[in-house]
Amino acid sequence: MLQIIGLAAVYFLTAKLGLTVSAVNVYAAIIWPPSGIALAALVLYGVRLWPGITVGAFVLNLTLGASPLVALAIAVGNTLEAVVAAYLLRRFGFDRSLCRVKDVCSLLFLAAFFSTAISATIGAGVLTLSGLIPEHTFSETWIAWWSGDMLGDLLMASFLFVWSRKPIFKKLSFLECAEAILLFSFTCICCLAIFTVHRDEQVLKRPYLLFPAFVFVAIRLNQRWTVTAIAMVAGITLWITASGVGFYEGYAMSHALLRAQTFVAVLAITQMILAATVMERKEREREAKEALQVRDEFLSIASHELKTPLTSLFLQLQLCNRELKLAEAKSESTDMLSIPKRAVRNHFSSEQQAKRISALLDDLLDLTRIRLGKIKLEKEQIDLGALTQDVIDRFRSEQNSASPDFHIESSDSITGHWDRMRVEQVVTNLVSNAIKYGQGSPIYISLESDDTIPYARIKVRDSGMGIAPDLTERIFERFERGGVNGNHISGLGLGLYICRQIVEAHQGTIQVQSELGKGSTFSVHLPRT
Repeated sequence: MLQIIGLAAVYFLTAKLGLTVSAVNVYAAIIWPPSGIALAALVLYGVRLWPGITVGAFVLNLTLGASPLVALAIAVGNTLEAVVAAYLLRRFGFDRSLCRVKDVCSLLFLAAFFSTAISATIGAGVLTLSGLIPEHTFSETWIAWWSGDMLGDLLMASFLFVWSRKPIFKKLSFLECAEAILLFSFTCICCLAIFTVHRDEQVLKRPYLLFPAFVFVAIRLNQRWTVTAIAMVAGITLWITASGVGFYEGYAMSHALLRAQTFVAVLAITQMILAATVMERKEREREAKEALQVRDEFLSIASHELKTPLTSLFLQLQLCNRELKLAEAKSESTDMLSIPKRAVRNHFSSEQQAKRISALLDDLLDLTRIRLGKIKLEKEQIDLGALTQDVIDRFRSEQNSASPDFHIESSDSITGHWDRMRVEQVVTNLVSNAIKYGQGSPIYISLESDDTIPYARIKVRDSGMGIAPDLTERIFERFERGGVNGNHISGLGLGLYICRQIVEAHQGTIQVQSELGKGSTFSVHLPRT
């Protein structure tokens, strides 16, 4: 009951305020704040508060000189407008934050355009039938009534909706506060400068000059501050126009107010939709970032968890390898049957597959570390030639007879301050790619440096399938693979991406030169200090 009484009192007082700038007659105002207040009250607190609208509108029209029957009919029209609008907004899933274009359009079409026509039609019709206004002024009264209610919903309801959301005040930094103050001050000054002068005094003083300021408010701030700025400008514009001076001076009052209403309505619609569009995009970007973070955390956890059984598998394979060697030795020294070569091959294949799985998990772990910014370098003085030789020896032992010919060209000892594990990872990935895409061709590895060059250069060249020209830049991105038959080559497409991240973390560069059918040459430049 207290809420109903309070709504009736607020409706009555704001209606009196709106009628102080009446456009046509004592019953129709250029802006009708009670329509927006009534709509916001029913949406926020429930349709059960509708008697407050009826009582407030009934008492108001009695004080304006209408008969009880006429006052009741107009009050019913005002109540129906708010009830229908509240029902439609709830029916279509309206969110009062106005952060979606859908919500702004719902407020615009369902409430501001459609439901207000109910009140305007009933009100203007009752006034005409009762003889309180001449018949020939029906259309003029209807337009004034409808446009006043429409602006009330656009300005007042939107303002109440966005400021009813919690938290009411978001903590802003000093720069954000300064930016908001400057934007609001600039908008207010522009509004006063435009609408306090006659339209013919200066050519550049036109209402559309306000739009850039509002675009900045919509993009840099949010819907809450956009709606507040619109309400501020609307109040200034309509008050100056109703005073008979300023930009619309010289028109008949009804025409001047209609022009001002049109400008305010267009400003409100465009800027609210723009602000909602910006906020929707920011929300999608935030959701995308959260999804990527969840994905990276999942990959990190999954990779760590998979490492545990894989380590156990490695131990079992090593034990099997040892037992196979012992059994082979015994079979050679005794009359025992030798171990079938097929069993040895199967064991070797299993070990290789386990190593491959381990390498894939390592790539996934590195990917998540890079995404989360957790990759760290532990630099020390290392010999690049010795490191590269260790990598080649490991590949030779793993590949056995299938190993391609490796040719290493190196100048004198090349040392530098690098992360040993990470540089070894780069060399390993480049050599692995050369084996994978080189189609059995010889692999040439050259190491270059001298006292006049502050960096070391690593080149890995093969004569295999090569890389298409349009892929030479993309292959350094995540999940990208090059080559003619890249889709048939195993791997996640992370090796070169991780190589680039490691090289750039060392303040170096990595490049590729390739031609289809003639192989590829990868060059890595690493600062020595």
